[in-house]
Amino acid sequence: MNRNRTHRNRRMAAHLLVYGALLLGLVVVQAVHAQVRSSYADRQNPRLSKSGPIYMDPNVYAYTAEFAKRFEMPSEWIVQDLKGADAVAWRMMPSYQECGWGGDPKACTQTVKCEIDLYFDHRRNPLPWDPRRLERYMTISGSSIGFLANFPRREALNHPNYPVARRKLFEPARPGDHWSADDSPFIDPQSGKGLSIQHFSGYVPFTGYDKEVFPGMALLTLLDIGCSGGPRDATFVLASDLVRLPLSAEEKAAIAHTIVMPQSWRTRITQAAKEHQERQDAFFKREGEKAIKAIQDRKAQQ
Repeated sequence: MNRNRTHRNRRMAAHLLVYGALLLGLVVVQAVHAQVRSSYADRQNPRLSKSGPIYMDPNVYAYTAEFAKRFEMPSEWIVQDLKGADAVAWRMMPSYQECGWGGDPKACTQTVKCEIDLYFDHRRNPLPWDPRRLERYMTISGSSIGFLANFPRREALNHPNYPVARRKLFEPARPGDHWSADDSPFIDPQSGKGLSIQHFSGYVPFTGYDKEVFPGMALLTLLDIGCSGGPRDATFVLASDLVRLPLSAEEKAAIAHTIVMPQSWRTRITQAAKEHQERQDAFFKREGEKAIKAIQDRKAQQ
């Protein structure tokens, strides 16, 4: 009897070992599968979504190899000539319709809004933040944040109570600030003046920022008024006074941080904006021809 019981116990132990090994293998497979599913291509594949339709990423990216590894982004958009930032994302989003062209209330054209997200690692590309200003002023809608992997704050950022600043940004006031830096979260540590975002032909407004959008990383969102990816010389600066080329000694001293955009990224932006520009050109050509014909018809009736 004892011998039979011992035999049964040994068989049960062997079954448990096999079951445990199979279970461990299943866990490993699931873990590997989860890692594969976190690739950018899979994150942008609606067929793999378990929660219904997904948002498709409208952004045009360029970034460092370190950024690509951390956020599991495609290697094809890794660049070597992005300076002063770790990643940049440009997008063109539909805005309001403009109607009434040529006096026709049904003649409408679609306007767009373009933005640039800039990501800064605190160690590689530290920014001169003013500790007296708000650390976060942004909304999540339309941002590139949600399309990145390893997103530890995803639930917090999607929550309706995510803290968006609502009070004036320029409190407290900084004596001597140029008007373009009144609401800037950046400060020149030498002069104590606020720093505005500029290129060498004018001031660049920002639409939001987050000093710690991810652990150890900041986000700055700029409004790209011309929908061209920024200035032709591809350079942005943080400066305490307006600067123009060629730079004087005083203007060089006013620059606290420089960001140089990659040329390959700007080329891809031109391609991304081409379809919208072609639609606009066709619209205005059509409406112009209608207006000319209306003028000719009125003259013929006189």
